Amino acid sequence: MVTPKERVLKALNLETPDRVPLVPQLQQFAARYAGITMEEHLFDTEKCAGAFDVTWRGLGGWDAWVMAPRPEGFVNDLRPIPIAQPGRELPPDVMYQVHEKPIMTVDDYERILDVGYKAFLRDYFFRLHPDWQSTTLHERAVLIRDLQKAAIAKYEAQNVPTLVGGIAETPFDEISQMRSFEEFTFDLFRRPDLVERVLRVVTKDITDTALRMAKGAGGLAVWIAGLRSSCAFVSPAQFERFVWPSIQYMVEHIIDAGFYAYLHLDQDWTKNLPYLRSLPRGKCLVHFDGWTDIFKAKEVLRDHMCIMGDVGPTLLTLGSPDEVSQYCRKLIDGLAPGGGFLLGSGCELAPDAKRENVEAMFETCREYGAYS
Repeated sequence: MVTPKERVLKALNLETPDRVPLVPQLQQFAARYAGITMEEHLFDTEKCAGAFDVTWRGLGGWDAWVMAPRPEGFVNDLRPIPIAQPGRELPPDVMYQVHEKPIMTVDDYERILDVGYKAFLRDYFFRLHPDWQSTTLHERAVLIRDLQKAAIAKYEAQNVPTLVGGIAETPFDEISQMRSFEEFTFDLFRRPDLVERVLRVVTKDITDTALRMAKGAGGLAVWIAGLRSSCAFVSPAQFERFVWPSIQYMVEHIIDAGFYAYLHLDQDWTKNLPYLRSLPRGKCLVHFDGWTDIFKAKEVLRDHMCIMGDVGPTLLTLGSPDEVSQYCRKLIDGLAPGGGFLLGSGCELAPDAKRENVEAMFETCREYGAYS
């Protein structure tokens, strides 16, 4: 009997398991499935854990968690961009909303070079959350670590792994959220040398923090988020100067620490696929959200990197079970041969996805995804 963990590890190692592993990025969908509010799901630890358990049992389980099932509201507080959350700035049962604005100033570039990114980041979070007390940042970080560690251990006892143990964004993405994408784009042209120097400093500190998180909580991989750093946003020359060196550094140090590098790449990375080919073989997982041509990715990354995706939110929310099943079959036919494929949602499974569509995705993977 093949365990879910064995199945997932074979795919990550570019081997052929008994069937395609099923790995949805399932977070806020659990609130809708279990019938609790988004506020409860994001901030009530007991109700959130109960919602994940109800969803797990109701859907018959899956092969791995992308992230540890935990209240994501506390994590949102530690993201570098202003986020309005349900039960706070928003009604209790709506999705949280990103409100982008420049919190970081031009002068802060020099401050990072003077004091280091870790010291700057502490000041930045108190600027972002002026109501926090001096101990709040540390308390939030410890709470997230403890919740994550417990959740990972809970499912690991059932031989169900959690992929992500530590989380990082590319420094390009992190700073662009602090500055706002508009202001940061101006910076790339007005002060490119300064930005480049700062990104080098930030790269090391972000990587160190993510690795400490992973070593403390567990998990198979460290998450590297590329949200707005592909050639859909920047030119190839800018990508090579401001983005790619950080990714190379992060991947190298994550692998050296004994983890897989989990590249969560939002938006269209089709033009950037050849770069991924230069990363170490069999040590990375790349997860696409539906914008990248995932079939082109298979052509480029075949026998080199495990691919995950990409049943998207539009299909799961507005499509029919038959349409979902047909697309899952297309993914399996196109990407499963030779191994190295995980069937999953395109980014996070849509909170308002139809239950019958999610069931169709799961059932198709289990029944059609067998290799023999």
